[in-house]
Amino acid sequence: MSKHVKREIDNGLSVLAQSIIDENSLDYINIEEIVFVKYLKDIKSGDVLGRCCLLGDRTQFLSDKKFMIEFPPEYYKLTSDQQRRVMHHELLHIHPKGDRLVDHDIQEFLEIAEKYDGLDLYKKIKLLKQEWNNGKEGKKIKRGKIKVEDGDDNE
Repeated sequence: MSKHVKREIDNGLSVLAQSIIDENSLDYINIEEIVFVKYLKDIKSGDVLGRCCLLGDRTQFLSDKKFMIEFPPEYYKLTSDQQRRVMHHELLHIHPKGDRLVDHDIQEFLEIAEKYDGLDLYKKIKLLKQEWNNGKEGKKIKRGKIKVEDGDDNE
């Protein structure tokens, strides 16, 4: 017997997503190809506040959607600014060609930090990127593996 997680489609999130797409010139993202899903019960999601998934061929055929962005109940407890950050982050997973997902990378973290946290955090993360990459561009990171702490940032 399979255990089903209760969820529902949340069309209201498309307004927030479209405003982020417009403000950030993410014109390659077609809002009509995304279904937004709200989990109705708490799930063991750790610290995940959103997840972007590429739908399978059959689901795409049946729904006319390519992507699903899903949110646990914790997302709805965030401030509107925090919800905006999470949504922006999830939208950046959609590849410019619109046919696949983009993994997390340092550049994406820098874009979010610069836009929402200002230059101080941006500079700290950029310095961390330079130290961490040792000049190599495009290195991938995994969620939760980088932390920027208060203190000296060697500036």
